[in-house]
Amino acid sequence: MLNAKTQNPWQVLALLRFLLAMIVVCGHLDSFAPGHPATFPGQFGGFAAVVGFLIISGYSIAHSIDRRPHGFYRRRVLRIYPLYAAAIFFALTPFLIAHRRVINVGEFDPSFPRVRVFAQNLLMLQNFTGNTLTCDPPLWTLPIEFAWYLTAPLLARMRRGALAAVAGFSAIAFFVFAQRAAAWNPNPKYGLGILFLGWAWVGGFFLYHNRRSATAGTFVVAITLLMTAFCGKPEEPWGPATAVVAAVLVILAPKISMPVWIAAACDFLGDVSYPLYLVHVPSMLVCHVCGIHNPWVLLILSVASSAVFLGMDARLKQMIVSRRVSSDIIPTPA
Repeated sequence: MLNAKTQNPWQVLALLRFLLAMIVVCGHLDSFAPGHPATFPGQFGGFAAVVGFLIISGYSIAHSIDRRPHGFYRRRVLRIYPLYAAAIFFALTPFLIAHRRVINVGEFDPSFPRVRVFAQNLLMLQNFTGNTLTCDPPLWTLPIEFAWYLTAPLLARMRRGALAAVAGFSAIAFFVFAQRAAAWNPNPKYGLGILFLGWAWVGGFFLYHNRRSATAGTFVVAITLLMTAFCGKPEEPWGPATAVVAAVLVILAPKISMPVWIAAACDFLGDVSYPLYLVHVPSMLVCHVCGIHNPWVLLILSVASSAVFLGMDARLKQMIVSRRVSSDIIPTPA
């Protein structure tokens, strides 16, 4: 049995999501321990990791609608919102512990949010009507992903060429914006991030519906390389490679097999990746105000707190759903 293997693309993508999350985590760890070896994975590019997340998300959402269109919105809300809301409230914890409105961490100075900003983030309106919480900066990507969730049933009815055109139009808009702005701004106003990064999400959606087409795979990889190479963050020179590898792994995932025991670990790591992405900065801030500064400990506690949030989320969903929890709710490939 130890030599038994399985071939499941979602377990490959689960591991990929965790690795991308760790890139983001280690990138933010650099604010707490500049130059420490533990921050090295962050050099692979936080922005590129977000691009990888969006490609995976579009791919898996296309699968979800294709397999079971009924109840799609309900499944998505149950999947992302409880953990999202919990992360926002948890982000207040370090300020309550420190009894301060601003916490100084080198050049990173997160502040206690105003009620209006807090409410906007709770409603996923950051970057539409306000800014992302400074105490949990990764939240800037969630409205982008959620907005594309809303359009997913419509996209599923579009012809494949039309999907490619949507991704291409988004890429052109992103290129024009990035060249004019000289660098990517993680807080674009008026919800323009939906347009500027739609190429990655729609690219993943398009890829699922053309997953046996070498031309479609080439299109997604090419657009990913071009956008991250010419429009990514200059301080992330490895970013294009990270994003391209993520896109290629999405394409190759159905062909990759692994031992069953490794696949089980991948499932868990994939489930942890979402809360890890959401709560790692507040977790590090809690450690910081409590006098815990060892970078390795910060990493370990960030992952541990994510596992705790995952367990709480699973229990909450079991309470919400009276029948046996569907695999579409816990866990999901997206």
